[in-house]
Amino acid sequence: MMKKMIIAIGRENGSGGREIGRQLAQQLDIPFYDKELLALAAQGSRIDAETVRRYDEKLEHPFVDFMQTQVTSFWHQYQTEPAHARVAQAEFAAIRRLADAGPCVLIGRCADYVLRDRTDVLRVFIRAQDEAKVQRIIQRHGFTPDRAQTYIRSTDKHRSAYYAAYTNWKWGDPSHFHLVLDSTPIGVDGAAAVIIRYLESMA
Repeated sequence: MMKKMIIAIGRENGSGGREIGRQLAQQLDIPFYDKELLALAAQGSRIDAETVRRYDEKLEHPFVDFMQTQVTSFWHQYQTEPAHARVAQAEFAAIRRLADAGPCVLIGRCADYVLRDRTDVLRVFIRAQDEAKVQRIIQRHGFTPDRAQTYIRSTDKHRSAYYAAYTNWKWGDPSHFHLVLDSTPIGVDGAAAVIIRYLESMA
């Protein structure tokens, strides 16, 4: 019998990570959380939904990485954490609540790190080749190729800085994941199938 687990998926923009996660959730009959986490984070905190949306996987200064930890003590001294820090903590709390509730698929938002001490978590990172990512973004948003490339670079830069600030890990580092998959040659269906087979091997 396949072991049902919490599946934490990190992903490059345009890699199909969200679609892979949704397909896994459907096949395994477990809940799926991506943007759904935003509402849960707002409900579980005193932060309004618009602020959560604005700072989802973003820092107020997106190019800040390790320096973030050095100014944290200054914020705490005045008991006024910036909005992005409050949003991140609300999202992390929501992730822990969802994990405590049972198997599910969680997309991004440092879930692999937040749940790093649990033994019932499968950590997966989805990447893809540049051309495939550009084509997926063009199809999804109707962007020109140049705009799609800019959008991908910008989004991933935000995610990388956010991840580094809150985890002290390098975003996408294979050593922190059970599986790192390139979705380009195998597609969404193939990537989901690989993850299913991995879960079957753990049963």
